[in-house]
Amino acid sequence: ADLTDLPVGTYDLHVRSRDGAGNLSDWTRLRLSTTTGGGPAGDTDAPAVALAGTNVVGQTVQVVADVTDATGIQEIQVGLRDPAAANWRRTDGAFGGYQVQRPAFTPPGATSTQVTTDLTNVPAGVYDVHVRAIDTLGQLSDWTRQRVTVG
Repeated sequence: ADLTDLPVGTYDLHVRSRDGAGNLSDWTRLRLSTTTGGGPAGDTDAPAVALAGTNVVGQTVQVVADVTDATGIQEIQVGLRDPAAANWRRTDGAFGGYQVQRPAFTPPGATSTQVTTDLTNVPAGVYDVHVRAIDTLGQLSDWTRQRVTVG
């Protein structure tokens, strides 16, 4: 296998061998890290996330975020947190332990995109909207946060 053009990151390499009789050895794992690499060489920057707007209409919080990254965007996460109760809005609409929405965006792997997410049936209250992104190298941005009031 050619491992000479890996992007910067940490990898688990799993190897086993087969003898002439067809018997397989146990798997051996080797963890390796690269500090320079192929693709967008040496990229150590997490995605940049900016809230382009949060609009509240009735019980709907609309979140618009701009995301950019040199290597490409793998995932965008949007969360709504009740800071008084320290609970997150879950995908079923209830509040509880940490959970985020993962809105679809086009095209996956793009270096720049804008995503709009509507969080509906949000009860009256004060909330923190959180947005972050993961790039194709697995680098996670910090949370971008904005406080909103519903009702």
